Amino acid sequence: MMINKNDVKEAYSWILGRQPESNDVVGKWLDKGIDAMAFRTMLLESNEFRDKSKTESSKIDKVVSVASTDIKAIDEERLVFLHIPKTGGTTLHEFLCGFFDKEKICPARYDTLWDFKVGELVNYTFFSGHYSLPTCDLIPGVNNKVITFLREPKARLISAYYFWRSHVITSKSQQLPILTNRYSFCDFLELENIRNGANTFNPYIQLLTGCVPTGEFRKYGDISGLNSHDKILLEKAINKLDSLEFFGLLEEFDESVRRLSEKLNLNFKGRIEKKMVLKDLVNQGSNDFKSVVKETLTENHELLIERNTYLDELLFKYALSKFKNEI
Repeated sequence: MMINKNDVKEAYSWILGRQPESNDVVGKWLDKGIDAMAFRTMLLESNEFRDKSKTESSKIDKVVSVASTDIKAIDEERLVFLHIPKTGGTTLHEFLCGFFDKEKICPARYDTLWDFKVGELVNYTFFSGHYSLPTCDLIPGVNNKVITFLREPKARLISAYYFWRSHVITSKSQQLPILTNRYSFCDFLELENIRNGANTFNPYIQLLTGCVPTGEFRKYGDISGLNSHDKILLEKAINKLDSLEFFGLLEEFDESVRRLSEKLNLNFKGRIEKKMVLKDLVNQGSNDFKSVVKETLTENHELLIERNTYLDELLFKYALSKFKNEI
């Protein structure tokens, strides 16, 4: 069977770790009329994959034998917080840091755990950052507890856009703030590198499955309108979410923190001061943020937002139902 566009996107994601440069690139592959096995073989034999493999090999060379580390340290419990942007993660991070000695908190707040040796990582008991699940497998230990927080997907995407847009640009490396300041909300979501972006296109599904959804659905919020590929991704994401030690919801933040504290045996009662709230950052006169005017949502906004959240919405509905049923 000849490859389709989903085959191309998945193979790029799994083998090259990125999405195709454009729809034209996808089209050129489809025009070759090859099957999936032949296509994957071509990617595996490409110069890009060879270069990527050399890079990963050099990273692996940095890993030291777990056998040379303290066995007691391997047995220690470790808490790993998968911080999804704009889900209340900074507030939760600051809260959890209060229960760990500073030297036990891993300094990596982004997906950079590859930069550490196992002998270094074993010294930490709290990891919190914008990690991927495969990266979390680098964290040594047999008692690692992985947690995350979710938020209603439409609200999260809108919040993320204006949060990025509010940044005062100080560096060319600030890709998302630069793009959101350059483009309107709709134009931003139409950008080729944003349409399937890990932070903008059904990020919960991408985080939990490592795969990119097709973007095809008949009715928002209706599982029967999904194609077989996306149904499989949704099922996989639900299973992965259920396998985590805990998940909380921004919409039920106080209750989520109460349950998390109980589950982790944290001595905490009360409320938490929220961090990185855009309105507060602007009102406090931060030099890093500016006030922004929000666009009036139109039908076109809604259509684009739904495309970017349709599978996350179904996952969130499941998570919300499970959360409320456990009260």
